[in-house]
Amino acid sequence: MKSKKWLIGLGMAVVLVVAFALPSCTGQPTEWLHSPYTDEKVELTLTVPTIPSDYVDMAHKIVEDLQDFGIDASYSTMDHTTYVEKIYDPIEGGLEMFIYGLDPGYDPWSDWIWGALSDWYGMGNYWNGTYWYNATFDELYWQNYHASNLSEKRDILYEMQAITNDELPVYMMVRPDYIAAWRTDRWTNWHNDIGGVNLWTNVWSILDAEAVDGATRMDIAFPADMPNLNVDNDVLDQTTLGCTYKNLVYECLGRCTKIEEGHEGDAYKFTPALAVSYTVTTENRIHPVYNTMWEAQVWTIELREGVKWHDGEDFTAYDVEYTAKNVWSPWEPDKPVTWEAYEESGDENDLQWWINVVDDHTIEFIYENPINPDYAPSFWYWNLIAPKHILEPDPRDPREWDGNKIGTGPFKYVEHEEDNYHHWTRNEDWWGDLPEVQDLYCHIIPSTSATVLALQAGDIDTFTEFPLSPSFIDELDADPDITVDIVPGITIVYLAFNLYSDGYRDEEGGGPYLEPEVNPLQDKVLRQAIAYVIDAEDIIDMVYQGYGEMVDNFVYPESPNHNPDLEMYEADTAKARSMLEAAGYYWAE
Repeated sequence: MKSKKWLIGLGMAVVLVVAFALPSCTGQPTEWLHSPYTDEKVELTLTVPTIPSDYVDMAHKIVEDLQDFGIDASYSTMDHTTYVEKIYDPIEGGLEMFIYGLDPGYDPWSDWIWGALSDWYGMGNYWNGTYWYNATFDELYWQNYHASNLSEKRDILYEMQAITNDELPVYMMVRPDYIAAWRTDRWTNWHNDIGGVNLWTNVWSILDAEAVDGATRMDIAFPADMPNLNVDNDVLDQTTLGCTYKNLVYECLGRCTKIEEGHEGDAYKFTPALAVSYTVTTENRIHPVYNTMWEAQVWTIELREGVKWHDGEDFTAYDVEYTAKNVWSPWEPDKPVTWEAYEESGDENDLQWWINVVDDHTIEFIYENPINPDYAPSFWYWNLIAPKHILEPDPRDPREWDGNKIGTGPFKYVEHEEDNYHHWTRNEDWWGDLPEVQDLYCHIIPSTSATVLALQAGDIDTFTEFPLSPSFIDELDADPDITVDIVPGITIVYLAFNLYSDGYRDEEGGGPYLEPEVNPLQDKVLRQAIAYVIDAEDIIDMVYQGYGEMVDNFVYPESPNHNPDLEMYEADTAKARSMLEAAGYYWAE
């Protein structure tokens, strides 16, 4: 087991137990913070899922800090599935404050995380549970996406980080270490990806695993089932199991790179899957909407030959064309432009590209505006390719059904029982080196403690997504058949503020029109003060027992693209009080 810089002692462990078992030792304050906009007491509700358990522990500590300061805060819990639905819909039934974790890439040049924070359509982005909007940030987002000069991109990223750090649509708190465990009496050669064994979309541990004593079956625990098995990438993205499904049963053009420690720069290095290579050129092409000659950026992609769908049909470029037009974007049969329906406004920020099939194994993605040619687009690694020969004959939105669960991946779908398990079997006709795993069972176990018990009993070989609590380390490390590993985490755990209110933005996308008398969290001063009130270091010590670090943005501190001049928001209640008083807030009974 990798050694840690320090471990919490017995005395701190006792403090931890007492802290989470009893109300705040300081008692209720005699005065509460009041808003200068309404002269009413500021009341805030924090919601967390029941899993992982560390979110609940964090919520307890956050509420305790806020109450000690005089902010009337409380927290509640809900099941994971309902919770995810709530944070993905900040307008209808969205949560006021919540704790969640996101996994940015190690190289954030055009990372999806920036899209998760922006709201350029004025509707609340799919991942933007905070409903935060900043016009300058959105403009920078598109500049970053289209810029190819790396020095320019770094300057843009620095400015984007500075805005989010100041505005605090989310308060960056903790980057926990990832504590993983797996049984080595049946499988070895697990790849310890930075961020943990088999975490998120790390399919390498499954593909590279080596059997012990003739093992053929692998059992993995996942905390939540996927909402459905349809070929809707957005839906599958909602769970770790869904991401695994679309990389092992289906496949994408590329695969997330196997990242070795010390080689974080390889994070967006192209790793072939259904695509084997590509070239980028600038050429004059006929624009399919304007019908004029257009200087476009052309990505010519060579597809893998000899690939078969699970029903024996050949995989071709026409499958990619059909998927790009109808599965990756709104279903509008025969439209020439992909990703989003073309807007006649001609907004230069609209990401528009179209498709041209050259031959059965060559396809062109033609971009109206150039994107960074140094990295393959991230959706190559995230969006599955669907079978045209099955989906096209059905006259409905292909994302609303499962395509008979026929992919090209190393495993074939066998069966599943909702919220219980999935069974996939090895695809003997797969184009790659066959994994030693012949039968893969994905078990849905929403409880961390139940997952640990299943691991100890030999019912599962490993688990995904949620790291172990440090309290399990010694117990599992003592088992000779179980290996425990501690690696730098990829998840940034944060406290989010939902800024939505009726009128926050108008129907034309204008705003934001701040109404702190309706939603107190729209006042930036209050958000910043909350950041200073919460003792994140204390949370790391008590909740994560020292296995983690404070962070200030969605770029890892070790990245050369991390802005070194950001505010860390270390606990400073005096500063928080001074800021609020200067803004007109006051304390009263």
